[in-house]
Amino acid sequence: MIPTRPRSSHSRAFTLIELLVVIAIIAVLVAILLPAVQQAREAARASQCRNNLKQLALALHNYHETGGMFPSAVTWGTPTMAHHHTWVTRVLPYIDQAALFNKFNMSASSWDNTGSPSNRSLVGSSVTGIRCPSEAGGTDSSSGSKGVTITSYAACEGYDWWQRSPGGAGPENDGGIGKGGIFTANVWTKIAEITDGTSNTILIGEATAPGYDGGPANTSGLGRPRVGDPLFRSALTAADWHGDTSYGKDHITNAYRMRLDGSAGSGGDHWFNFGSGGGSQPYLFPPVFGAHYGINGNWPGAFSLHAGGAGFALADGSVRFVSQDVDWTMWNNLCSRGSRDKVGEF
Repeated sequence: MIPTRPRSSHSRAFTLIELLVVIAIIAVLVAILLPAVQQAREAARASQCRNNLKQLALALHNYHETGGMFPSAVTWGTPTMAHHHTWVTRVLPYIDQAALFNKFNMSASSWDNTGSPSNRSLVGSSVTGIRCPSEAGGTDSSSGSKGVTITSYAACEGYDWWQRSPGGAGPENDGGIGKGGIFTANVWTKIAEITDGTSNTILIGEATAPGYDGGPANTSGLGRPRVGDPLFRSALTAADWHGDTSYGKDHITNAYRMRLDGSAGSGGDHWFNFGSGGGSQPYLFPPVFGAHYGINGNWPGAFSLHAGGAGFALADGSVRFVSQDVDWTMWNNLCSRGSRDKVGEF
């Protein structure tokens, strides 16, 4: 009988080449799976964003059911009204934030510093459901926004920030072409006044931080995300002065509107002075947008962190994703409540 060689008690180790092959296989698997994981997470965030829009649209409809009209986007500063309160503040009771709303003195400026608690101390309150989950910073106000709570969702003013009447004559209505949105400045709109139809008219849409810039007016999709100078939409106070026209003048009285703190406005200021740093970045803009800068174009318009477009809630309460490549005429018709033009498929 031929003796056999005893087996070694030690296992053979991986060679360097085998180890490199295993590492390469793992790297390939990660490269394949990671985008899928990221896409799944973004899909979940986009779904939550759509739900936020839905809940805010329902809140606006509940406000209308109670008061007979939608709120003004912002009550701009005039001597006859408590100024700079926003539509977000007014719908707080309808998004399970009645306790916070009841603390506000709606008869005083949103920046009023009297009372306990004062309005000024409340404008930095955390509010759930008003930020897109794709936007960094969650629902707090600590992400460089000067202590003011911010939102990802803005009310549609129409073509721009002028106070407009659909079908009206005169320069403020662009020669009779109704370009006013549901939230055109200092207007409280009734559903019956949405003559284009609620399923054809945008109520609110995304305007996420840090915003966009660089896109020319009357174009969509040509902007780029802002870098180094973020812009936020303030939620519970309108953090600038303008209401109707360029440079903050009322288009009827030709007088400058008040600043957030109640002082007289002028043609040289735009962003409210929050003490040290003045009107410097990061910038705070009211929770509104205009159609004249299309989707993902420039900071006065609508934009999102979701690829290729942004989410919008229509006046019938439905939520749609609108491509940044949407036809320009159709886009403007969607943002107007009385363009008298058919919208079609979008």
